[in-house]
Amino acid sequence: MDSADPGRGSAESVYQNATVRLRGSRRAAQSALLRSVLVACRGPHTGTRGSTLKRIALATSAVAAMIVGLLGVAAPATAVEEQQIGAGAYEDCSLEQPGFVVTSTNWGPETTRISIDIDRDLDGIPDFGDGPPVDPGQTLTLPYGVEDGQYGVRISTDRGVLFDEVITVWCALRPIDILPQLTVAAENTTREYNRDMFPHWIDADNDGCDTRDEVLIEESTTTVTVGSGCAISNGTWLSAYDNQTWTATSDVDIDHMVPLAEAWRSGAWRWNEEQRTAFANDLDVEYALLAVTDNVNQSKGDRDPASWMPPATDYACEYATSWLLVKYRWSLTIDTDEHNALDSVFSGDCGTREVTIPNRAAVSPPPAPISFTDVSGHTFQTQIAWLADQGVTRGWSVGPNTYEFRPQQRILRAEMAAFLYRLAGEPAYTPPATSRFIDVSTSHTFYKEINWLAESGISIGWSTPRGAEFRPQQPTSREVMAAFLHRYVGSPAYNAAESPFRDVSSSAIFYKEILWLASEGISTGWDVGYGCREYRPSQNVLRAEMAAFLYRMENGGTPPITTNECSPPQPDPSPMYSGTVSAGAFCARANSGWYGYTSNGTLMQCTTSATDTRLRWRAA
Repeated sequence: MDSADPGRGSAESVYQNATVRLRGSRRAAQSALLRSVLVACRGPHTGTRGSTLKRIALATSAVAAMIVGLLGVAAPATAVEEQQIGAGAYEDCSLEQPGFVVTSTNWGPETTRISIDIDRDLDGIPDFGDGPPVDPGQTLTLPYGVEDGQYGVRISTDRGVLFDEVITVWCALRPIDILPQLTVAAENTTREYNRDMFPHWIDADNDGCDTRDEVLIEESTTTVTVGSGCAISNGTWLSAYDNQTWTATSDVDIDHMVPLAEAWRSGAWRWNEEQRTAFANDLDVEYALLAVTDNVNQSKGDRDPASWMPPATDYACEYATSWLLVKYRWSLTIDTDEHNALDSVFSGDCGTREVTIPNRAAVSPPPAPISFTDVSGHTFQTQIAWLADQGVTRGWSVGPNTYEFRPQQRILRAEMAAFLYRLAGEPAYTPPATSRFIDVSTSHTFYKEINWLAESGISIGWSTPRGAEFRPQQPTSREVMAAFLHRYVGSPAYNAAESPFRDVSSSAIFYKEILWLASEGISTGWDVGYGCREYRPSQNVLRAEMAAFLYRMENGGTPPITTNECSPPQPDPSPMYSGTVSAGAFCARANSGWYGYTSNGTLMQCTTSATDTRLRWRAA
């Protein structure tokens, strides 16, 4: 059987043209009634680092163009006609239940049934089979879990075997097919990036060589010497970015095709530590990590193709394609400028090259944006929307694509644990097999998050004679919220000269934490007039307020409050004389001790003095 060249041709979609020809003599004559059989891959590509798979190819044998059928009727002028199905069928290449697709166009007037048998391991024994009735012109889809490789395929009708061949299947696309599948969104610059959140380099296979070493060994154009501790020498590395050759490992950096900071802003901030580690050490595709000239890599920094491309212009197509495939593999977003830059590179022949589709990495793509039906016009509408965009909460689903946030509902301690764990990026954490709290079972919805909160030192609950309690259903008070957030950011030192709140004294249990919160502008309490403010520490926090607090903590708060400027007017003394008084004028004994105002508003009192025993209106 002749094998189709996987490196030739141009596909219009994931479904490639398939020419099916049949073996000779009587079977061929009988099968001449078949005008077209199309077999397509509907499964994910499984290529790994170094894979050369390029397209779906169906390899078959040849047959004469004109044959006489068993029934004595002339065969069609073209015994087998090439056809194509599924234009733009990109998504079908990632179906969980992929399969073969057969389209019948002319099985013959007496054909009422077709069947297909799949021999997955080529042992001559069909592993799967099916035989539903199909009318001419109908399509038969058989979900048999297709992966790259070879398959024995036999297609039969009630009139005999039509096709009996070994087919070879590849799954491929062009860059112009893949680019529209990426989500275009503004980069998230509100979450602080820290390179340490992407642990690298690691020794994943425990062979003594870490990820950097593995790339150096694999990409050297000469055989390297690997010494003790995986010390590498005698290698030669060609930097694709600038076409320079190096023989010293110190001259070479291992570049993340998509820089860690770029990945963070494009969605990796949502990942847990395990997923970030996998991205930073991705050896499963050959273009994720490259050995390149160190100062060229440093000039790239964390820039995307909109602001940086390799100095070697002949590598532009390969670079843009690799960038695209890494973004696709890890379900990362692209911003508008980045999209336009890639689209420009793919506008020529580069965009129509067939490329191997990488496996999707085990990370969830950004959730679809949602809007809540119950926050329109709310004071904290912007902050609530931000909270949802960060993946901290999606509220309650109350119907198809319909969600409620319930802003006036009190936030419970268990929910606070979940909010902070998600805000932290859902770090890798395995909760204990036995709960540390007697009131939080291992089946609790937020068991993992509550134990993470405790292990992080944010809240260890209450010690009771029966054991530790977390009290997950208890509402979170404002003073407890202050303590949680202060500990969440690492318990920074803070010394306050005075309390800016008239209801928070220096003896308050969370005095420091509350004043730190105010100094950061996260919560400045209520203005109750005359420069006076109240924090109301025992008041429960509402979900809308929590959205505002977290938003301010991550993005900058309102103007901070650090001093006490409370200066309320003194209340009028009592008893008060109803008329206007005159300074120094005599007043009646019945009005002794009373107060009154002069015509210009000066407060006076009817009293005696040390030198005058007579009652007069004197300055109070």
